[in-house]
Amino acid sequence: MNLKRTSLIVAAGAASLCLVAQATPRAAEASGADYLVSAEDLDGFHIGGYYRYTSREIDHTLELSQDNIAFMLGYDLLDWFSIYGIMGTADAEFSDYDADREYDFLYGGGAWVNILDHDLISNLSCETKVRLSASAQMVYSAPKYGGREIDYSDFYGSVTLGIVNELIGNKNIWPDAIGLFLGPCWSRFDCDDFEQTGNKTGFAFGLDIYVTRRVGLSASYETYGSGDDAVNFSLNCRF
Repeated sequence: MNLKRTSLIVAAGAASLCLVAQATPRAAEASGADYLVSAEDLDGFHIGGYYRYTSREIDHTLELSQDNIAFMLGYDLLDWFSIYGIMGTADAEFSDYDADREYDFLYGGGAWVNILDHDLISNLSCETKVRLSASAQMVYSAPKYGGREIDYSDFYGSVTLGIVNELIGNKNIWPDAIGLFLGPCWSRFDCDDFEQTGNKTGFAFGLDIYVTRRVGLSASYETYGSGDDAVNFSLNCRF
């Protein structure tokens, strides 16, 4: 067996292992000089991602659940006002029968507003703030369920009041800050084939974990009554 044939067999075997593992290698270059674009100034930009699960009543008898996984890119138009775009995937499922689910492209956008930031008197180990924020988001998708396309738009909005404890001592302590928030929310599902018959107005509460000043994790739960609810997990990085 010549060298060329041996090399081809080795390469084919390696490719087969990669297919079985369903993985691809990553180029872990630490230096910015080894990248096509070395961005020196990204001030004002946000990147992140989120997972959102919703369950809602439609047509008075059906329960529609949705799973959205998306990437977000945002920008601060003002210090207190930001807009962002969304790209990801979505699927849908009805609770009354089982059928094949097909993911579809999800896209949309939104904005958030930082309304109020107020310091509270506290002890010397932490700094406590009260923050009032608002957000609004619209997404579009057309996933298939049982071969039927569900073309819809989904609007979400909220106004939340949060309490944030920021550590002002040893910054080696993780995380940098922790916040609790709650407030009213609103969710509307528009589809030509179905009508949302559950409550559109609800209540949200959740937890923010500020890993650093510019990296945050968030988890929240929304309840709309009558079994309608939503769960959110997100990661946000601000430059």
